[in-house]
This record gives sequence, structure tokens and C-alpha cells, in this order.
Amino acid sequence: LNRIEWLADNTDLLIGTSGAELAAKSGKSGNEPIGGDVVPRVDKSTTHGSGPIQSINISNHVLFVDRSLLKLFDQVFDFYVNTYSTTELTAPSDHITNPAVRLGPIALQKRVDPRLYFVRKDGTLVTLTYLLSEKVVGFTRFVTQGTFEAVACIPKSSGKSDQVWVIVQRMINGALKRYVEMFEDTNDN
Repeated sequence: LNRIEWLADNTDLLIGTSGAELAAKSGKSGNEPIGGDVVPRVDKSTTHGSGPIQSINISNHVLFVDRSLLKLFDQVFDFYVNTYSTTELTAPSDHITNPAVRLGPIALQKRVDPRLYFVRKDGTLVTLTYLLSEKVVGFTRFVTQGTFEAVACIPKSSGKSDQVWVIVQRMINGALKRYVEMFEDTNDN
């Protein structure tokens, strides 16, 4: 009865719906592909409810925005309890997503360090630095003269930092203009 908001390929097929997060596994043996005569087993993993924004996979972690568009969760399989568990990443800094995350894609910069970028409804760009190996999870805001409307990341070769591109709306000589801009990474020089 809940609308599917996102799908994520992890150990299982993870499904974010407006009322819960689910894990779909293949039939009885667990090794059969889903489809045809194989009816999948679907288990509820959490009941936060997901917003209509595609989740992001980082290693075996799935990051998603909840249905309030105010909380960001990290979902990962916990071998000790044999089920999925979630951690709210925005709990220590719940102001960071206020007034709400704008609908649209979340950008993932994989290199040099993993960072997620998303735009809030007020036009502020927010970055989540997510270094699991160093146990670093931290948010920062980008403020500009104007408002951010969208963000995307483009991978670069040779181990250099992925490019971060944004669409920014600015008032220039009394006229509203939109610009496509790229962040310059000083680490690549």
C-alpha cells in the first residue's frame, strides 16, 4: 500500500517506500534470481518511511532521506542481529536539513574522499563528508550570492577528485539568471 520511492542494489534488493524500508530476497534457497516463478521474500527492515529521493550506495551502506525530508539515514546489514539497522546521520546537527531537502538527485563525489551533496529548499547547498574508515561524518553548508538549484558529480580519471557541478540562480543587473558552475578542487593541481 506504500508507494515505492527508491530501489538500491546491496546484498539484497532494498526498497524504500513512503511507510517503511524493505529487503527483498530470492525464494527459499536465497540463491535463486528474483523473477519468473520465484516469489521473493520481502522483510521489513525499518519503519522510518522514505522521501521521493533516490538513495545513495557507499560500500555496503545505503543512505536515504526520510519522508519528512529532514532526516538522513544510513542503513547497513548488521551481522550480529542478522537484519538491517539504521542510524540517523542528521541527529547531532538536525538544523542542517532545515527547512527541508529539495526534491531532486543527491550527488555523490567518490574521489578523493566520499561526499554527498544535496540542495535544501531554501537554496543552500549541503555537503556530508562520509569517511567510514576514519569514522568521520560531518556536514557543512555552501552559501552563495544567489541560490543553488541542483548539483551533480562527474567522475574524473587518474585518481583525481570528481567534478562537482551546480546550477545557481543569481540576480545580475536586476535580471534573474541561471548559471552552470563547477567547483575548482585545489588538490588536483
